Amino acid sequence: SDKHDDGINYEDANELKRLLSENPMIKTLKITSGGGFSGAAYEISRTIIDYSLDTIASNECVSACFVVFLSGVNRIVEKGTSIGLHGSYWTADSLKEYFDDCKESNGWANEMAFAAWVYEEGRRDAARAYNFLADRKVKQIFIDKMMSLHSDQYWYPTRQELIMAGVIN
Repeated sequence: SDKHDDGINYEDANELKRLLSENPMIKTLKITSGGGFSGAAYEISRTIIDYSLDTIASNECVSACFVVFLSGVNRIVEKGTSIGLHGSYWTADSLKEYFDDCKESNGWANEMAFAAWVYEEGRRDAARAYNFLADRKVKQIFIDKMMSLHSDQYWYPTRQELIMAGVIN
């Protein structure tokens, strides 16, 4: 996303759907992003897969951008482009804010009830990520390394690693 300071977001997902419905000749999506919301990236991904688009990563494609990129039928990384991956995370401040905003609507009696939900949500997110990578034909060794990254640990795989893993096809 180059229109929004907060990276990939739900507005981008809606805008992509609109653009593709109005321009059925579009076959390739060129992307550059430092990241964004994973939920929005997966929504964009569903659209890219539905339209059978090719993807081209340009300049940088980090975090949630990787999900968008990996959705392409044919995936190209322009020379000099950085593909960056890290472990998923949810900051303590945003967890507190989410708990305060949603405790009544979700029926969480206290922080421990919320903690149990967060644990399950984390398991669901990990399963979604794993299944998505496998569905996109990414090799197991790459998935294992990616899934083991800590939230503050970034990995910038080489072009050769991306090719060997089936990320670039």
